[in-house]
Formats: sequence, structure tokens, C-alpha cells
Amino acid sequence: MDILDRKELRPKRRELPSEEEFLRLHSLFLSEKLMEKTEELRKESVEHRRAEDELMQLREKERQRPGGYGLRPGTVGQGGTEMTPQTILSVEIDDQVYTPLSKIETICESLARGGFPDSEGVRLVEKICLSMHKLRNLVTELERNFLLPRSAVLAPIRRIQIMIDVLKKDYADFGASMGSSLIEMEGQLRQFAAFVEDLLKLGNVAKQTLKNETVNVTGLAVDILAKLRQSAPHRRSEFSVQPGMTVTGDALLLRMALEQLLENSWNFTAERDEARIAVGCKAETGSKPEFYIRDNGIGFPNDKAKQIFNAFAKAHEPPRTLGNGIGLTLAKAAIRRHGGDIRGHGEPGRGAAFYFMV
Repeated sequence: MDILDRKELRPKRRELPSEEEFLRLHSLFLSEKLMEKTEELRKESVEHRRAEDELMQLREKERQRPGGYGLRPGTVGQGGTEMTPQTILSVEIDDQVYTPLSKIETICESLARGGFPDSEGVRLVEKICLSMHKLRNLVTELERNFLLPRSAVLAPIRRIQIMIDVLKKDYADFGASMGSSLIEMEGQLRQFAAFVEDLLKLGNVAKQTLKNETVNVTGLAVDILAKLRQSAPHRRSEFSVQPGMTVTGDALLLRMALEQLLENSWNFTAERDEARIAVGCKAETGSKPEFYIRDNGIGFPNDKAKQIFNAFAKAHEPPRTLGNGIGLTLAKAAIRRHGGDIRGHGEPGRGAAFYFMV
């Protein structure tokens, strides 16, 4: 007892800082955060300017190239329609892309009415709501122009994430409901960011400089199917690839198109005892060969044959849906870059087939 009573061994009482000292420390903290955000925005601005310079150089390069956008002069698509950059890159975006934005806006409105302990929280939430409207406009712009610089779209998403982080830190103890709302908002932002990343992949297809070379379609299909089989060795599968198929085009873009189409067939034959996928082509005298990919998967309603090529559109309800629904859109963009086109045919429970010319 004597030892415990010794003054030097007693725990020292922690003295709380004065109000003036507290405000000074808080001001230093805010200054540091402001400097961090300023530096981040400076880096984003530099990245944005660099992306814009690259875009201007790309546009000038494409304008000087005969036919523009890698096309041969006078390229004509199916049905006799002249293929312009607008028709090649024209992609419908399903309204699903706006769902996360709508949910974030609803959460923001609820938080603003929920009664923050100060006006700073309300101000941040209002800024997030304003940023949501800007992101909607950016998605609309992406639909018209997939050459939009990457930083122009991702920078607002990063700024919103910073504001959410500040809210989570400053109001962490302000009720469980507040915390769960901020976590939900963050999850919806991640989902929207994933949509945007997929849309930016279409921009990569648009920027790709086409190379005209002989492409071994048979070899590409065999290689892609072999890798799919290796990814799930437990699955029974029967693949048929017509020998000797070649075409003139860009090997990278055509490989990407085949990968998306074959992965689509592979995924939607997962419910079958044995997956059957066939790759071949039909050539009539005096016309381009038409390639096809057929499978015995779950198929799709034929009235959705055009809709399934829209970005984020899905022919099936969960849990049968896989990914964000951008694969067929990418395949279509790659094929249309060559002046060709693609169509699909399906029947529920009886498989699907896709046909394309380049």
C-alpha cells in the first residue's frame, strides 16, 4: 500500500489543452489537409492537361490519315451505310450506369436533413450532391465522345472520395446511422467508378491505331478457348474451330473482340453438363466472309438482340448476370473500328450465336 501511495508512481493527470491551444492545433490540422488536397488537385490538373495534349495530337493524327480513324476511304458498313467516326463509336449506355449516382444523391439528401452538429458537414454533403450532377453530365459526354481524357472523368470521383473520407473522420462518433450511410455512399461510388473504368476501355478502342495485317482467326480462337478451358479444368467442354480462317485487320483489336465473345459463350454455358462452342465462317461468292460463334448456353430473348450490345445492358437477371455488361459492347466497338458490324441471335434455353464481318 505504501508503494501505491508514493506520489511519483501515481498516474499523472492528463491536462486538457486550453481552448486557444485546441483551436491552434485544429487550425494546423486543417492547414495540412488543405495542403495535401491542393497538391493532389495540382497533380490532377497536370495529368488533365497532358491528357488533353495527347487527345489533340491524336485528333490531328487521325484527321491527317486518309479516311480518318484508321478507316480506308469510303469504308461502308453492312446495309450500305458509310462508316464515320460517329457511327463507329456510337454506343448506347444503359440507364443502369446512373443507379449508383441516384442512390448517392438520395443518401446525401437524407444526411443533409439528418442534422449535422455543424454547418461544415452539411456544406460537404451539398458539395457531393453538386459533384453527382457533374458526373451525370460527364457520362452523357462520354456517350457522345469516348475520346474524353481519363483524368477529366476520374478526378471528380477522387474528389468525392476525399470528401467522404473527411466526413467519416470528422463525424465517426455521430451515430451508427451516419456511419452506415457514409459506408453505403462509398460502396455506390466504387460501383460507379467501375462503370466509368469500363467506359474508358471504349476510349482505348477508339484511340487504337489500326494495323492492316493478315490475322489468323483460327489460331486466335484456339488459343483463347484453350485458356478458358485451363481456367476451369473441371468443366466438360467440346470446342469446334474451323481451320484456315484468316482476315485482314488489326490483330490486337480482333483478339479482344474474340476474347469478349468467347468468354461470353463460356460464361453462359456454365449451367450445361457439357459446354459446346463452335467458331467458323461462311463465305458467299463476291462477299466478305461472315464469322460466327455459336454455343449451347442459356441463350437470351431474341427481342433483346440489339439491346445486349448497349453498355451495361444485361439480358438476364441476377444471379445469372456476370460482370458489368461491357464485353459485347467492346467487341462491337472493335469490329466497327474495322468498318464491320455484329449481330446476335438467341433463344432462351437453346443457346446463342453471334455473327460479324470485318
